[in-house]
Amino acid sequence: MAYPSPSNGFSQASSSRGGLFPATGPSADAPRPSMIGDPQFDIFEWHPAYQSCQRYFLDHAQHDGSVQAVAALVNICLPFQWPANPVVSSSGLAPPGAGPGSYPASWSRQGPTPHAPRPGAPVWVSLVPFIRRLVVTGFDKDGILHGFFGDEWRKGAGPVQECERRNYLFAAKSVGWAKVKYQYDISPHETVPFMKPLQNVQLEEIEAAEKTWSEWLAMEDWMFVDRCLQNRLSADKLARFAVQLSKRIPRDEAQVAEALLRPRPRATACLDPLIPVYLERLLVLNFLNPPEVLHALFRYSRDYPAAAEDSHKPRQHQQDHITPELEELVFARLSKAFVTNERPRTVVEVQKTLAVLSQWMNAVNSSQTAESVMNSLTDGTQAQRTQTMVSLGMLVIAAMEHPKVAGVVEAALPKGLFYPPPPTAF
Repeated sequence: MAYPSPSNGFSQASSSRGGLFPATGPSADAPRPSMIGDPQFDIFEWHPAYQSCQRYFLDHAQHDGSVQAVAALVNICLPFQWPANPVVSSSGLAPPGAGPGSYPASWSRQGPTPHAPRPGAPVWVSLVPFIRRLVVTGFDKDGILHGFFGDEWRKGAGPVQECERRNYLFAAKSVGWAKVKYQYDISPHETVPFMKPLQNVQLEEIEAAEKTWSEWLAMEDWMFVDRCLQNRLSADKLARFAVQLSKRIPRDEAQVAEALLRPRPRATACLDPLIPVYLERLLVLNFLNPPEVLHALFRYSRDYPAAAEDSHKPRQHQQDHITPELEELVFARLSKAFVTNERPRTVVEVQKTLAVLSQWMNAVNSSQTAESVMNSLTDGTQAQRTQTMVSLGMLVIAAMEHPKVAGVVEAALPKGLFYPPPPTAF
């Protein structure tokens, strides 16, 4: 039997509970911090409010009939209703008889079940799935959020709601209805019964979302270099695509360098012959600059310190680094740019280049350990890496001999500490 789309005002529920879902809660006038639009967002101020929302949701809201009615309508189990390991409060689990984990096995499609907490230890329940379900069904109104998460909802759950509203908008812009619904289904028993467009959308929200969406598309567009490599396109076609793309969106040298130089499964043992051709063309067209090229190259080098970004991941020497041959080629090309005065063009470019070279030289000095030497001996690249280090040294010399670089270095040193080169002997 067909039935009309449900209203999310919940006037009946409000009256039956004495106003669990009031139109405006006690904190209606309180400012809502933003995770995505506010550079001053303070995670240490947000987190206590979020924990307060978690406690209210587990200890009070989930046991109220009005919240249970909303959860039933949008087809999501409350923590105390989970078939395995129900959570009845923020202080612990339900009575004995449940297996390991604080979530039911059906809570997510993938991933291991979390370990059971110690008896009496506080449990952790994410509010994100519940906020997502309220957003996608159009029930993320102030009164309902206040009823679910308490007086601190604006500071605690509000920033998460803002992120999820934008995620929902972007999902709808990216794919069709069926794929969006699939992403918001939790399990075969907790599918989304209906989806509604974002409710109460403000102009500021739309403008901020469009700006972020444009930045996301720009990042995807500048990955065209990777697609050109995959399809083995000529350098002329690459250049035409780059010129056309730069007319629509601002160029992003960092994204171009990342797409060109990142390691690929086929290029771990030998150099892709298209990469040097693309590199030359993009440098000539000014779609790449030395500091961004060096930064991308350094990030995937053997010399890159493992603790810098991915210290929690095992180092996979056959997959996550570029070849010494590519390093040597890039160093030689950039040395030529400095010697011929092709580069650098700005003081900022000089400063960034010196910063990357300094980091690389420090990393080289600290990476000459038994482990790095053994890895080089194992894969047969020791001789080539020695030549690569020579090329890096030549690049440093070429950069330091450039008048613009020397001027920046001299200006940065205290007066009297810069020694000019000795006079030329005749």
